Amino acid sequence: MEIKIHSNLINTIEHTLELIFNQNKLADKEIPKALKNKQFGSKDRAFLSETMYDIVRWKLKYDFIAQQIFKTEVQIANLVLISLLNRGYTIKNLEILNVRIEVIEIILKVLQKEISNKSIEQSYVTSFYDYMLSILGKEWHNLAKSLNKKAEVYIRINSNKISTVDFSAFLEKENINYQKIENLSFLSDEKFNAFSIHSKNNLAQSEYFKKQYFQFQDIGSQSIGHFIHALLKNKKNLKILDMCAGLGGKTLHLSELFGINAKIFATEFDDKRYHFLKENTKHFKNIITIPFEEIDKQQYDMVFIDAPCSGSGTFRRQADLKYRINESYILEKVAIQQELLEKSKSLISKNGLIIYATCSILPIENELQIEQFISKNQSYNVLEQHLLFPEIYNSDGFFMCAIKKE
Repeated sequence: MEIKIHSNLINTIEHTLELIFNQNKLADKEIPKALKNKQFGSKDRAFLSETMYDIVRWKLKYDFIAQQIFKTEVQIANLVLISLLNRGYTIKNLEILNVRIEVIEIILKVLQKEISNKSIEQSYVTSFYDYMLSILGKEWHNLAKSLNKKAEVYIRINSNKISTVDFSAFLEKENINYQKIENLSFLSDEKFNAFSIHSKNNLAQSEYFKKQYFQFQDIGSQSIGHFIHALLKNKKNLKILDMCAGLGGKTLHLSELFGINAKIFATEFDDKRYHFLKENTKHFKNIITIPFEEIDKQQYDMVFIDAPCSGSGTFRRQADLKYRINESYILEKVAIQQELLEKSKSLISKNGLIIYATCSILPIENELQIEQFISKNQSYNVLEQHLLFPEIYNSDGFFMCAIKKE
């Protein structure tokens, strides 16, 4: 594929990646911000997005290759060049990258060779790669590869506003290639209102998105709502506490699934997030937002802990997290999870449920966390638990567990 690169594109890439790599800004904040520049058309935005996310995902590998070839301090323009060649582009105007054709030939040869150091080959910090290997064993090698794949785009429609038939018609009218997702294998009795999107699109700018007919939500994340619904769908007059509601994505899903059969009390201990939670849920009659310090004024039939975690299951979607995560960061999250599990004990009624979930693939945050809780609290039992591996479900990595108080 031939491409001609303009200086404004290179400048935007360099500026944005400088913020991400050197100022510790988040890729999923800075890249969308850069794409809002009105000077760019749809093709420019697609090129910028694809290139910047690719470089973030493969930063350490591309650095390693650039150091071999350029023998000087690696420039972001070098990484742009390697990224384009790795993705099969032919560059018409090489002069904009200040590179000769002979260098192109060398890079292409190097790209064909496998790097013996597996952490560099898969672009992980070596200390973190080795830590994961010590925990997961050889299984980590394949999982590390799977977490480097480009994330699938999933959306969940609001069935209170539009039917799946009408939404399918909208996608077809927009010439968007899609697939309807009926359910996941372990939730075969649940009806998902989910679609995977397989073609480039501008759905985030559509009127349907602005009217909240749908939202972007990973299929693994959606499965947590259905997991909860499957356990409680035959009950009425439920009181559900969403204890770590964040901005309210899963809260809204629960609201839709349970309708008039449940009141969902949503809270968030981060003040800024709580403000947005209130805004995002204020029009939903079965959602009641309450300050975190007031959650113990009543008991609930179910407490949902969408626990703060390492995010190790989300590298497909948040590739830059690979470079920030370490053992101390993980242990910090483990301690918070333990506190939330302990607090939830006083919040559920007799025969109530605790639903614990993470977007982590680490046993210390998942199965081992639950085992420790049960060992200390023997009046609680595990009803059901599932670990979603990305390579099996083509999703983010998620863990979910239902614990019952006897």
